[in-house]
Amino acid sequence: MVNAKKKHSLSSLIVTQANELVEARYNLTLGEQRLILTMIARIQPEDEDFKSLLH
Repeated sequence: MVNAKKKHSLSSLIVTQANELVEARYNLTLGEQRLILTMIARIQPEDEDFKSLLH
């Protein structure tokens, strides 16, 4: 089976963060912040596990 990925234009992508994540950044070291942001950047629009329960 071929893994077909949809191409999304950057202007059509929306990123949201929970307030808890935003506030937690104040308590993280620079390295920890970079790690978290790198992991967030790897999430793809097709990843169902990371979609909001509100959608």
